[in-house]
Amino acid sequence: MPSPSPHDKNEHTLEAKRRLKREVIHRLVSSNKTHSELSDVTHILPQRDNNALIEAGKAINPDDASGALLEDALKKVAIRKKKIGSPDAWELHKDGWSEYDPGFSHISTRDHQMASENRPKPSSSSPYAPRPATAHSSFQRIRRDLTAD
Repeated sequence: MPSPSPHDKNEHTLEAKRRLKREVIHRLVSSNKTHSELSDVTHILPQRDNNALIEAGKAINPDDASGALLEDALKKVAIRKKKIGSPDAWELHKDGWSEYDPGFSHISTRDHQMASENRPKPSSSSPYAPRPATAHSSFQRIRRDLTAD
């Protein structure tokens, strides 16, 4: 469901970074990925998010603004695995699995199946899926109705 509209540019940038992080996590749940395999993740995001991310990335690296934000998101959720003779791969942190959503629509069914095989055994107190993000006020009732017993 759509999220609430941001009140200002800073809030929109934070929301765009959250969406980028979510996309990266869901790409990494199926298997380790190289940086180049993850670089197309921004094509999934809306153009307004990409514009906000590029503006924020210019402060980090003016020559590669979108790559700088991707690198920042990767450092928060993954570990770089160095390989001799082949490109480094990124592996999802164990903590990142708490944000994995089995209903996430931007990855394939096959990737979800691989994720279910790779997923660490959850403790009895951990939820199966993360709590949904806040919905736009126009959709609050629909969300309540869909999630009610």
